[in-house]
Amino acid sequence: MPLTLKILTPEKTLFEAAVTSVTAPATKGSMGILNGHAPLVTTLDPGAVEATLPDGSQVAFLVTGGFLEVSSNVVTVLADTGEPADALDEKRAREAETRARERLYAMRRDSQFDLARAEAALARAAARLRLSGRWKSRNPRV
Repeated sequence: MPLTLKILTPEKTLFEAAVTSVTAPATKGSMGILNGHAPLVTTLDPGAVEATLPDGSQVAFLVTGGFLEVSSNVVTVLADTGEPADALDEKRAREAETRARERLYAMRRDSQFDLARAEAALARAAARLRLSGRWKSRNPRV
């Protein structure tokens, strides 16, 4: 019996299909999920949720945090935001990373700066860049 993976954001269902395995960026480290996994709920960091389809092909999605639940061979990802790996814009991600780094640098001069916001923006941009580079190297036609 295969797993079912559902990736949901507040706006839409990004993905719902049968898969044979899932990897996700859990807060305490990357985790793998196979058929028969024990029930669990965990938090997610920004990063890639990747899955292998029954035909052996792979899909990947960037999530910017959220929750993951495993129950009765259904993996549900409740993501803050998400996008398919093949839709990632590497140029936009690099620009966002540069802006976030500049904000962090500015913090040293301005005590009114929101450190948590800048760190979160940097984490999102870095996750986009990691997934974009990894996905394009595995799927050169994208």
